Amino acid sequence: MQTRFTTPTVAPMADEYELYTTVNDNYNILIAGRIGAGKSVFEHGMAYNLLNHYTPEELEMYLIDPKRVELRDFIGFPHVKGYANTVDDSILLLEKVESIMNDRYDYMARHRGMKMYDGSHIYVFIDELAMLMSKAKKEMTALLENIMFLGRAALIHVVCCTQAPSRLCLPAQIQQNFTCRVGLWLDDAIDSRQIVKSSGCELFDGPGKCILHCGGIHDTFDVPMYTNAHYRLMERYWMLGSPISQGVAR
Repeated sequence: MQTRFTTPTVAPMADEYELYTTVNDNYNILIAGRIGAGKSVFEHGMAYNLLNHYTPEELEMYLIDPKRVELRDFIGFPHVKGYANTVDDSILLLEKVESIMNDRYDYMARHRGMKMYDGSHIYVFIDELAMLMSKAKKEMTALLENIMFLGRAALIHVVCCTQAPSRLCLPAQIQQNFTCRVGLWLDDAIDSRQIVKSSGCELFDGPGKCILHCGGIHDTFDVPMYTNAHYRLMERYWMLGSPISQGVAR
């Protein structure tokens, strides 16, 4: 039995979903919406879109999951190099990413003329930033500010989700580093302007739509959803011979 897939010649899933591809091309991404707005659908869509495009040699994923249920499905994928679901472990994971980033800058400094790291992309998914900020604001702010400010040249992408878009949960030094913003169903126009720089997210009558504010794009989109069949296909494609019980590297 084959124990690990090599570079795929055909993508395992037919549905690429351009919206997720567009968002994933950015480096510091904010996804915000009220309870039930579809943050998990969007976050999972981004992650599965990445798994559909990149091999483990091209992509590393680090997952921070304070609620312990939103990102656990990805444990066992060979792309996933770290998973944390407590505040202390989340800080340790971000410190690890920061160390990797510093090593990549040291590598670039030793190679004259290199302005962009030439290795794998790293994606850090933080499922509920507000929960972490409520418990370790000082430590989280310092780590995220540094990683988000310097991460682009080191090919490090940070994806933050929150249902509390207030400035108490999103300090200015973090807010200013988000170059791509996704506003789902929000409570009011104030929250909408806080996230996507305009009103409109408060007008959605439920989940399923978003406003994307990213580069030259500021428009409303339908949010696509991968089906359970997609998930099972992706799991079989990457995990054949690699049981989920093996866990992930810490």
